[in-house]
Amino acid sequence: MQRPKALKKGDTVGIITPSGPIKDFERIKNAIAFYEGCGFKVKEGKHIRRQYGYMAGTAAERIEDIHAMFADDSVDGIFCLRGGSGGSRMGRLLDMGLIRSNPKVFVGFSDVTFLLINLLQNGDMAAFHGLMAGAAGPFSDFSRQSFLRAVTETKPLGEIKNPDNQEPECLYPGKVTAPLVGGNLTIICLSMGTPYELDTKDKILFIEDTNEEPYRTDGRLCQLMNAGKLDACAGFVLGDFNNCEANPERTNPSLAMKDVIQDLLVATKKPVLGGFKAGHCEPMITLPLGVNVTLDATNKKLVFEESCCL
Repeated sequence: MQRPKALKKGDTVGIITPSGPIKDFERIKNAIAFYEGCGFKVKEGKHIRRQYGYMAGTAAERIEDIHAMFADDSVDGIFCLRGGSGGSRMGRLLDMGLIRSNPKVFVGFSDVTFLLINLLQNGDMAAFHGLMAGAAGPFSDFSRQSFLRAVTETKPLGEIKNPDNQEPECLYPGKVTAPLVGGNLTIICLSMGTPYELDTKDKILFIEDTNEEPYRTDGRLCQLMNAGKLDACAGFVLGDFNNCEANPERTNPSLAMKDVIQDLLVATKKPVLGGFKAGHCEPMITLPLGVNVTLDATNKKLVFEESCCL
C-alpha cells in the first residue's frame, strides 16, 4: 500500500467536484478560504462550477479534473468539495496507472466512497474519509484539527477519539488489528458485483450513512451478509448514521437502527464499536483508510498503528 506525501503549510491542493454540483458558488469561495486558512494554496479544477443534472458536469469533465490533479506535479493533495451522486459513472474512465504513479493525499466521503475504494484497491494508495469544505460549514475546531492531523502527520495517529469526550459504544467485545476500509454503506453496496467491489477479507469495516430508514439499512447489510462480506470482516466500526431512524408515518411498526445492527453485525460475534463520529456529522473525524488499526471494542478504542503519510 503506497502512502502519499504528508501535506505541509505552503503546499498546493487541488479542489474538485467528482459527484454532485455546487449550485451556490459562495460555498466554493468559503471552501477556498477554509483550505487557505489551513495554510494551503488552492488550485481549482477546471469544471468545479459545472452542472449536468444532478452531477457536477459529465463523467468526462469530472474525470478530466481528477486526472489533471494527479498529473500536475505542482499539486500536492486533492480535496473533494462535496459528495452527492455520479461517482460510479467514472469507474471505467479512471486511469489507475496515472494515479498509482502519482500517489497524493485524497480526501472525501459520502458518494466519494466509490473513488476511495478505487484508490485503495486499484490504485494501491491509502486514502482519506473526511471533511469536504464545500459540503457544509462552518466547521468546528475539532473537525478542522482532525482533518489537518490526518493529512499532515507522518507518525502513526495513535488513538482516535470522539469530540467532547463522547465515548464510543462497545456493541460486541474483542480486539483485532487489521487494515481499515469502508465508507458510505449505500455506495459500498452499489459497488457489489462490479470490478470495484469492496474487499472486506480480514479487514475492519467502517460504515456510515445518512437519511436512510432502518429497513433500508437492513437491506443493504443483508446484501453484504449474503455476499459473504460480513463474515469475511475482522471487525466493524460504526460511524454516524445521521437521520436514520424510522419515520412512523411511513414505516410503522419498525425496528430501530440498534436492532438492525444487533441482528446483522453483532450476530457475527466479531468486535463491533459503535457511535464513532465520522460521516455526515459535525463535528466529524477524518479517517485514513488502508492502513492498519487496532480495534479494541472491549475498551472502546480505535488506534492507528501505521503512519498514513510519508
